[in-house]
Amino acid sequence: FFKEAPNLSPPVDPGLTDRATTKITQVTEKRRAAVKELNEAWKKEKMAEQDPLQLKAAVEEAKACGVSHPSHVLDEGEDDSRGINLVKQAEAWYKLTIKRRADTHKALTTG
Repeated sequence: FFKEAPNLSPPVDPGLTDRATTKITQVTEKRRAAVKELNEAWKKEKMAEQDPLQLKAAVEEAKACGVSHPSHVLDEGEDDSRGINLVKQAEAWYKLTIKRRADTHKALTTG
């Protein structure tokens, strides 16, 4: 749409299309960065390697920038529902990690 905007009748203000294109690029880049951070925080193989605070922050950032939104777009023009699943799975993993650590602590500290 933005590439064709100058040829429309009546023509669309080029400044508007430039601002919209810039905003779309910024949002998409922010979402890509959030997905990368989420994957890095989540994909630790061992519980001892997990940083629950990093994982929680990554989940919150992914939610804040729209990764879990139904119309999340990672790549231009592609509706990507993977974002919803990614955030849900990472959040579930975070909760499981917290629970397992609490269970382990309880087992070690009770007689």
